[in-house]
Amino acid sequence: MLKRSLIGPVFVLLAAILWGFSAFTKKWLLAYIDPLTLMVLNSIATALTLVFVWTRPVAALSSFKRFAWFFLGLAFFGTTIGTTLLYAAIDNLDLAVASIVGKIQPVFVIILAAMFLRERIFLSDCLLSLAAIIGAILVTIRSPADLLTISHVTVIGLSAAVGSSIGWSISGVIGRHLSSHEQSPTPSEITFFRYLLGAIIVTPLVDFPALQNVDQRWEYDWPFGAAVVVLAFLTTTLPAWFYYKGLKTVSAGYASVIELFSPLTAILLGVVFLGERLSIWQWTGGLIVLASITVMEVMRTRRKRVNLST
Repeated sequence: MLKRSLIGPVFVLLAAILWGFSAFTKKWLLAYIDPLTLMVLNSIATALTLVFVWTRPVAALSSFKRFAWFFLGLAFFGTTIGTTLLYAAIDNLDLAVASIVGKIQPVFVIILAAMFLRERIFLSDCLLSLAAIIGAILVTIRSPADLLTISHVTVIGLSAAVGSSIGWSISGVIGRHLSSHEQSPTPSEITFFRYLLGAIIVTPLVDFPALQNVDQRWEYDWPFGAAVVVLAFLTTTLPAWFYYKGLKTVSAGYASVIELFSPLTAILLGVVFLGERLSIWQWTGGLIVLASITVMEVMRTRRKRVNLST
């Protein structure tokens, strides 16, 4: 039987691995539909499955009445902008590259938190952020010579990945501000409305009749819609539940280290199933990004713990 002290880390680890599988399955589904349509379908499926395993609709509705504008902000920046652009990045870049560049989100969180929440920026944050940005640049090129010959597809993918990080960062800052309120909503309520509202906002832009062509090109026995729902549950709903369950006994700093298994899982799946290969420059850049962001998160958690104890 699993020791109680290990339950939290195991839950966070499961979440990280499933998030890595999420990026892989999105790469697969994007061969059939565009990023915006996939975001809407995945978000609606996630919101619906959350009701069955985590979210209480009555309590969620009560929270929505109190924090409607916060939920809309979280949904628009985190899901409508962040998730859609992440899917665009996955569609245009190697899975490994998109997963690693997407990890620079904390860099933008620090900047935005300083601007809007008046949080202090430390010199270590600046240096680690610079290192993460340099690493993100390295991971997009196979060699220094490629820096001057980057294809337009890579530029689009990289821009989408950075835009996704910025969107999720704004959503994260809104979430921090929201958590400072008395009787703030639960993680399940925040997750539910983030996906549901994020999909509703842009549903009118989706070309649903075009989905009929997807069924014609779909090469598998089970329906395309069923595949989206099942994958949304396994790679979005479940990891969200695992992650917040694990955070009850795992510090945010420790969790940020365990979360490294998310891009590592995506890299492994890309290498094994998609035939992707990273050059030494890309491996170096990836390690710089992951190390910088992990150290940054651990240091931020320690400072927060010190502030609470004084």
